[in-house]
Amino acid sequence: MFSTSVFSISYILGFITILAITLITLTILFKLGAAPFHNWSPDLYDSVPTHITAWMAIIVKVSILLFIAQSSIVMILHHAGPLFIITGILSLIVGAGGLSAQWRIKRFFAYSAISHLGFLLLAYASPQSGLDSFIYYLVIYGITSLGVFTILCILDIYAISPQSVPKSVPITSSGVTFINTFKTPKALALIEQLAGLYVQAPVLAWSLSFILLSFAGIPPMAGFFAKFSVLTSYLLHGF
Repeated sequence: MFSTSVFSISYILGFITILAITLITLTILFKLGAAPFHNWSPDLYDSVPTHITAWMAIIVKVSILLFIAQSSIVMILHHAGPLFIITGILSLIVGAGGLSAQWRIKRFFAYSAISHLGFLLLAYASPQSGLDSFIYYLVIYGITSLGVFTILCILDIYAISPQSVPKSVPITSSGVTFINTFKTPKALALIEQLAGLYVQAPVLAWSLSFILLSFAGIPPMAGFFAKFSVLTSYLLHGF
């Protein structure tokens, strides 16, 4: 009877431990905006100023990812490896699918972040490379995200946009009122507003192009080697 009660207590404690680890993992995935907990991310990115979006996309996410990379946290979340793999694959699918349907800039980068998060979660749960590919991908993601949001903030601050809207202002001179029509820059919100950026700011245009190529994983950009390291770790393990 004593052994039965001990077995029951150990079973209950094991169940509580698994439940706690699962809830902690789901909370982390929600805060990161991983699929299928991603619905808040694109709307929030698009509705706040660019510098707030940059803070959320870089500082908050990188901080959480560095937190779970600690050895003590890795030991705790080790049993949640299959959950990280499932959400990683879902994030890749949702990110790529949502990315192709966007015409607003910050929503575009929100779905791009979801796709990158899929690679990061797969790297975190990789049984072959440990955290090497995870840290490498995280560094590349942090640097490229910092670059792209720096460019977007510069475009917002200096209103560098080839697209403009007419604005009519009444001007009174010598008792006669007439309408003076001139052009003022639009707030940068749509991808189409970047058309012709090379004419106004060629350095920013080239920089943004190189960063987007890295995001897409085009060789020889750093993003290619980051994605390659993650996929290689799974291929070498027989996946």
